[in-house]
Amino acid sequence: MDDRQVLAVWGSPESGKTTTAVKIAKELEAMKYSVALISCDDSLPMLPILTPQGKQTHPSLGELLSLSRISQPEILKHCVPYGNMGNISLLGYRLDDNEKTYPEYSPNMAQNILIALTRLADKIVVDCSSRLMGNIFTTVALQSADAVLRVVNANLRSSVFLRSQQLMLTDASYHYDSHTVVLNNVKPNQDAAVYSEILGGASYVLPHIPTLEEQYETGTLMQSLFGREAKQYEPVIKTIVREVFEK
Repeated sequence: MDDRQVLAVWGSPESGKTTTAVKIAKELEAMKYSVALISCDDSLPMLPILTPQGKQTHPSLGELLSLSRISQPEILKHCVPYGNMGNISLLGYRLDDNEKTYPEYSPNMAQNILIALTRLADKIVVDCSSRLMGNIFTTVALQSADAVLRVVNANLRSSVFLRSQQLMLTDASYHYDSHTVVLNNVKPNQDAAVYSEILGGASYVLPHIPTLEEQYETGTLMQSLFGREAKQYEPVIKTIVREVFEK
């Protein structure tokens, strides 16, 4: 389980990237790992969504990337405690942040943050932006992560988006063919095999869970699922965590 440390979660807009990333972080925390969860989408600040009851003056990832030098104390200063057990640290953009709020940063800055975090946390989960062009942290994460989850919804829109982005990921540095495909939000009346075939195969299938939408909208994704929903969803997350972080 200790062979891989950095996981990037990427996919089409509204494919469930953030939900999947949070649930993976939650499972890692339950396994007694310390986790750094990074939301690097500067066009949709996630701190007010993931921590709606928290302070709106949280430190921003944008501030950290704007520094002239990255240090471990500065990274810790910009981390927001997340969840109930205290083993997940959240880095992201705060309310009112956007692409123009902070000066442009270099890929080296993003890389330095990831390297420093490998010394501060057992596992790192990067919730990437869907935008490949214009989000440097996403590019760096996709190129340097030990593993990449490509999350796609079971609908035509999500499939078409991924097809449109594929040419931008053909450079060998992205390791596109080694990405792990997760078919997400499969409804009871949908045939997962059909969508899996369209995608060229899917390693994991996550079912449509209505409670997840409610958790996302209310900032309670760290809560557990119960009953039938838990039996459908949580074993898949556990399998993803176990297999993706292994060689």
